[in-house]
Amino acid sequence: MTSSKKHVVNTIEDITLCRISEQCIDSVKRRRSSIIVPIGSVQYGVCRHRALLFKYLCDHMEPAVPCELVRGYLDFSPHAWNIILIKKGGTWVRMLVDACRPHDIREEKNPEYFCRYIPLSRATIPLSTNGSHGPDRLFPSLSTCDEHEKKASTTLVRCKIGAVEAAAKVRTLDVQGSSPTEIRNFDYNCLGEIRILGCLKHPCIVEMYGHEISSQWTFTADGKPCNRILRSAIFMEYVDGGSLKNYLEKLSEAGEKHVPAELALHIARDVSCALSELHSKHIIHRDIKSENILFDLDRKTDDGTPTVKLCDFDSAVPLRSPLHACCIAHVGTPPPCVCVGTPRWMAPEVMRTMYEKCAYGLEADIWSFGCLLLEMLTLQIPYYGVPDSDVHDNLQMGKRPRLIDELEALSPMSEPSVIQSGEDLEKSDTEADLLKFLVELFHRCMEENPADRPTAKEIHEMLLARTDRLQAQDTE
Repeated sequence: MTSSKKHVVNTIEDITLCRISEQCIDSVKRRRSSIIVPIGSVQYGVCRHRALLFKYLCDHMEPAVPCELVRGYLDFSPHAWNIILIKKGGTWVRMLVDACRPHDIREEKNPEYFCRYIPLSRATIPLSTNGSHGPDRLFPSLSTCDEHEKKASTTLVRCKIGAVEAAAKVRTLDVQGSSPTEIRNFDYNCLGEIRILGCLKHPCIVEMYGHEISSQWTFTADGKPCNRILRSAIFMEYVDGGSLKNYLEKLSEAGEKHVPAELALHIARDVSCALSELHSKHIIHRDIKSENILFDLDRKTDDGTPTVKLCDFDSAVPLRSPLHACCIAHVGTPPPCVCVGTPRWMAPEVMRTMYEKCAYGLEADIWSFGCLLLEMLTLQIPYYGVPDSDVHDNLQMGKRPRLIDELEALSPMSEPSVIQSGEDLEKSDTEADLLKFLVELFHRCMEENPADRPTAKEIHEMLLARTDRLQAQDTE
């Protein structure tokens, strides 16, 4: 194998891989005093050479074996592999073949393979075959799509994949001026969310349609390349209503004091259902709040309730990393002993990791779920009116955010004289009963000791039982 001094870089993974490969090849050439480098002596990039060789052999078989060359990532490292088609019964099945692991060949959609082998582009839904996306594109050009929302380095874009309405979560990073750590973390954040979403299929969790990881040059006025922009796009289902946060703000502007109790019950039920699914896979979301709940009042589910979807998994992390599981350890994601999340929705044990060495678990999401209940019960953010510095102090001491006085009066822990003031709430018996139930659940989720909080499964069962009871009352 000979090496060229000039490389054409086309993808994100080339940024680091080419540099490492060049250094390795130069080192071998110096040791051998030769420009010929045996493939067996190359430490990095061998997977690409093996994948190319495997495709060459398949193409020259008699008859030729259908074979694709795929470049992307294995876990969090740049990698290359092949996909071959084999016939099982009357259908063609895509088999993933890693020439570096020739004895472990399984279907591409095998759960472990699907979440560990991340190609630079993948679609998980049927795509239009009219060729409008071009031979090398699975998805539409984002430059022709409508920008929906922008914050920091992330943009939400509305687009169409064939006839399907979709939203693309787009991240970009300017390589010029970015450190190697920033470039690596850019890759890690994108890959972490793709891997998590890839293993989650649930009606209350936003569905991923696919992803693209790419890089592009920017050019000077005279056409010379001047800088490289890294870009990742995760394509997901589009929920027309936007975030629950937007809905809460509209209610507040209309002069309402809280979400209608029955609607709040349905929203809490669906979020707890999503959280129960997430926790069953030992994954912590770490950023449960109304901003990360998609909500559409007009798009009804099978039981006639509004659509509720948990989204934004870029902070999520698996707690366990068994050898054969779809959610293995995330090298690039801060582990559950690092402070991650939004402070006002953050559990005390998460905040304390800033000052002491400790770990937290799934219970951290339960505290944040309690904060979500507070948002719906008050249309306010947790610790409303409290300065950020005092919020940190409250969390360090394990003090939960307070509800408004009228709702605090509904707590079973309130004094009798205070409970009496709760009667000032002019609500129907059913509404007042539901509010009292949600307030009690809020208090249970906000226990300082994580072990005293209910699990996501227990919360969902409580909310489901309450919903069934409510529906039974309506039919009487």
